[in-house]
Amino acid sequence: MILPLSHPVGEGGGLPTSHPETSMSYLVRLLAGGVAFAALLIAPALAADAPALDPKALVKAADANNAEAQFLVGLLALQGEAGKADPAKAVKWLERAAAKNHHAARVMLARLTYAGIGVAPNPRRATWLLRSSAEAGYAEAQVTLGEALIDGRAGRPDPLQAARWIEKAAAQGRAEGQIDLGRLYQSGQGVKRDPARAVALFRQAAEAGHPDGQLNLAMAQLKGEGVEVDPAAAARLLAKAAEAGRPAAQFNLGLLYALGTGVERDPAQAVKWLSLAGSLGDADIRSRARAHLKELTEARGSAALAPGMEAARQWLVAHGQG
Repeated sequence: MILPLSHPVGEGGGLPTSHPETSMSYLVRLLAGGVAFAALLIAPALAADAPALDPKALVKAADANNAEAQFLVGLLALQGEAGKADPAKAVKWLERAAAKNHHAARVMLARLTYAGIGVAPNPRRATWLLRSSAEAGYAEAQVTLGEALIDGRAGRPDPLQAARWIEKAAAQGRAEGQIDLGRLYQSGQGVKRDPARAVALFRQAAEAGHPDGQLNLAMAQLKGEGVEVDPAAAARLLAKAAEAGRPAAQFNLGLLYALGTGVERDPAQAVKWLSLAGSLGDADIRSRARAHLKELTEARGSAALAPGMEAARQWLVAHGQG
């Protein structure tokens, strides 16, 4: 991915508790947009009134060559019965849907094919799947192809071509495309470096409610990169992204509370967010968060930090991770 790019598979806010669309069309749009496979665990609860979500009914429709049903059966196979995934079965159904020019199936199949999940790794075929849907104007394919052209999954990195595809997705209002394109303008990969343009793109995604747009805009505001330094505005954005579960936002928000930058100094809030970052982040974030927690513990004593640790525990429980 581009630097620490936001990616569509699993990173998109929360799932709504109700929606006006049919369950099948809703899940097709949602899952094709990159919601993590784990989101399928709660999909039935989103639309218990929809017979189309019944596995037997879906398989029957899939056997009758309904491409959307084939796509959904493939995705459900990645969840598996009792949580046991069956990637090979998923690939079989996704292949059938992809053969009918189902763009969401092609994107998901490409991701699996790049990673060698349920099928032998085949970067050339994965890239072809993405390109065919990207050329048809499917925004998620454009974003995913652009990222693959940056990180080398699609062969020799080609930032110029990557930027063109990502820009097409951003022009369609795709938040992930806006964020990815902003990162390119920030770094100067494939485009002329333009921090102000990056900020404008991050702002579009942030105003649409995308946590990674909020995170990237906040970091620009803290650094004064392409925008005036504004710690208070950055803190408000980080709070939203942190609440949405972004470890990088949790880490930086914790630091702001520890330092009293943009917010009133609040050791309990600092501990809460640093503790969450230390639990949910990648290896680098975990290490840095735990180092700061150690410093706070040495300075204030473990008893003084107990309320923050309890707040973190409650957050995890409330978000189904406790």
